[in-house]
Amino acid sequence: MKIAKRNIDRLTNLINDLLDIAKIESSNMRLDKAPWDIEVLARKALEPMRLLAQEKRLKIAAEFEAGLPPVPCDAGKIVQVITNLLSNAIKYTPSGGSVNIKIS
Repeated sequence: MKIAKRNIDRLTNLINDLLDIAKIESSNMRLDKAPWDIEVLARKALEPMRLLAQEKRLKIAAEFEAGLPPVPCDAGKIVQVITNLLSNAIKYTPSGGSVNIKIS
């Protein structure tokens, strides 16, 4: 059930990504900007990816510089971008390797 749910979530995210691309191309993308702690957003994206990494026996390391100012951004879109980057890193890193995140 967990695997099925995870795959459903990934397909939902893929569909949402395709819809976002269509919005960007038609200039209808709306961004809800607000100041956000980038570490909080990165950790939000990182947590669901840990299971995928474990399945491939990958290590994930995250390093965040202390005292970074809030970033004016659309939190959902930033989490989506970081999730996509992590997903690709996990997908293309050989089993037993590592994925490192550094925000400074």
